[in-house]
Amino acid sequence: MNFKKSAIIALMFLAFNLCTLGEVNAASLGVKCLVFNGGSRSKILVRGTGLKGRYYVKVYSGETAIQSGEKATDSKGAIGFVFDSDPDVISANPSATPIPPDFIKNKKAVGVIRKAGTHARIGGVIEMCLPR
Repeated sequence: MNFKKSAIIALMFLAFNLCTLGEVNAASLGVKCLVFNGGSRSKILVRGTGLKGRYYVKVYSGETAIQSGEKATDSKGAIGFVFDSDPDVISANPSATPIPPDFIKNKKAVGVIRKAGTHARIGGVIEMCLPR
């Protein structure tokens, strides 16, 4: 009898987790960052997949953080955010978020994606930046 109760509790626990965390488990997050010419330009790309709705991203490097504007996922559940210090990239891409040329410190950046409205943390990635 105890085994049957334990099995039922385990199934209920799994069902609850699948219902409440299904979207989060399906999500993936990627961060790519580049440092140009010894710090004359910084670029961070954040991409999320398996999502639905509106999101924003905060990027961190050293003790500095910059937040993007909100964006909606596309019909396939993907979303991308661009942070760049190049004024030409910013003017060509209105959804890009400007960052200072020396934003990236110690060749490391962190990208955190959050659900707009609730500010729930969907995921975060620490990335070592590539020199260009």
